[in-house]
Amino acid sequence: MPSPDNDLTGTLASAKQHFLSAGRDDLAGWVDMELSGYPSGVRVPEYRKIEVQARGTISNDTDIIDNQPLPVWHLAGDWTQEALRLPIHQIVAALEDRAPCVRFAIDNVSLALFTRGLRMGSGFRVTDAWWEIQTVHLEQLVDGTRNQLRLALEQLEGAPGAR
Repeated sequence: MPSPDNDLTGTLASAKQHFLSAGRDDLAGWVDMELSGYPSGVRVPEYRKIEVQARGTISNDTDIIDNQPLPVWHLAGDWTQEALRLPIHQIVAALEDRAPCVRFAIDNVSLALFTRGLRMGSGFRVTDAWWEIQTVHLEQLVDGTRNQLRLALEQLEGAPGAR
């Protein structure tokens, strides 16, 4: 059986074969989403919901302010948490720099939403946006994936007829 403490991406790929052999298509499907990312419209596991801050660049064609916290007070829902849908290998790669925070782009469709909350006048608008995530939160997400994999492998070992 693969060990979740080693290379997580490789271990997930290896575990997928074990799950398929055991007839556990549900677990193999979970592995697929961890490896390729969770599509929109698909429920994301709780361990992938992490604390974020919306930040961005704002401009009025004369002045540019970079790395500005973006307003979320006017938006429906909780914009301090995000369900991170990226493939696990991208999340692990982001941790390799050992930076205190990492950035993941926010879809440009949301720029107008943030612009509506600006109270700066002078025609300022949001021109770029990203989620700023503390590295510790990404590490917790990776640990959550490892723990889920460990539980799934233990469940498989304890199943009747397991090898």
